[in-house]
Amino acid sequence: MEEVTRYIEIGMADLPPGDSRARVQLQSIQASWPFAFPTLAFTEQELDGVVRLGLEAADMALRLDLPDLASGALDAAAGTLTAEARYAEATEIQARRL
Repeated sequence: MEEVTRYIEIGMADLPPGDSRARVQLQSIQASWPFAFPTLAFTEQELDGVVRLGLEAADMALRLDLPDLASGALDAAAGTLTAEARYAEATEIQARRL
């Protein structure tokens, strides 16, 4: 995960402020980390933080009129919650995709 983190940080540092397709994509990747790296332990605060990144990415994608990326960001956030057996929260997020 350290190598992935390094590339995400490089990408985020290179972005101009504000909404962008690249920011949506990078935040969506971060939102899926607990799902992508199931052997790592995440605190509740860390989980909430990555889910928040996914939700922010979805909102940003909708502002940019990129519904496909919004759906992916919501899926990343919900997948993280599902992997942690937080099904009620995941279901609320999945409902936004409909």
